[in-house]
Amino acid sequence: MSKILNLGNVKPLKPNHDKVTLRALEQLVELDEDCLPSEAWHSGIWEAFLEKRLCLLLHDENAFALFTIAADEAEIIKVGVRSKMRRQGLAKKMLTQAFGILISMEIKKVALEVRSSNEAAKKLYESLGFTKAGLRKSYYRHPAEDAQIWIKQMDGVQREKTEMELKL
Repeated sequence: MSKILNLGNVKPLKPNHDKVTLRALEQLVELDEDCLPSEAWHSGIWEAFLEKRLCLLLHDENAFALFTIAADEAEIIKVGVRSKMRRQGLAKKMLTQAFGILISMEIKKVALEVRSSNEAAKKLYESLGFTKAGLRKSYYRHPAEDAQIWIKQMDGVQREKTEMELKL
């Protein structure tokens, strides 16, 4: 059920047609382990997640963004950038591209959870038009930490801004 897009040298996974290929799955697991070592998923979790949910996954050899979609809302599940490639705007570029796709799917709202201590991510999300909307106590483990809930309304102003960013 997943819509999976390729932004780089990784071969695209076909949406709604084929199961995730073993090689593509191995690449996602390796990328996830490098980007998010304490929160990486093993291949079984990736495979089950992609097969059983309506998802949008954008990835290349250095970064990925995974969303779930339900009705007219999306949720960012994971965003990862290789440590050696951070602070170069890859996450912002990938998320902006994802927002363009979500707009075309008539998504009205995007939500996410972020560690309360993750200042870099919160700054990124704020720059993309997200606002803090709530708190989930003790949401994360290893280490235990609260999660902040952030929301982005994909209204007309946000749509125009995203469309302009996509043209740049």
